[in-house]
Amino acid sequence: MKKYEFDIIVIGAGVAGGVFAASQSPDKKILVIERDLTEPDRIIGELMQPGGLKALKELGLSHLTDNIGAQPVNGYRLIKKDENFTIFYDEIE
Repeated sequence: MKKYEFDIIVIGAGVAGGVFAASQSPDKKILVIERDLTEPDRIIGELMQPGGLKALKELGLSHLTDNIGAQPVNGYRLIKKDENFTIFYDEIE
């Protein structure tokens, strides 16, 4: 049996695990373990906020959102009965 040695082992290839692994020094030997690489059948937790996109850009990882079918989101519309209002991201930053 072949033996492997790693400097870092990351459990989970979600946003945090993937960005952490990709942002490490290239001379580090990193193992990323993910239990399931199939596309999730959900949308909960799949929204990348503007701050997250900015952080990816600063880390040189903005290409990770290319060609994944991502849709731009400019803010939120909150609706409660007859009342509603919109919050645009440029108002938050």
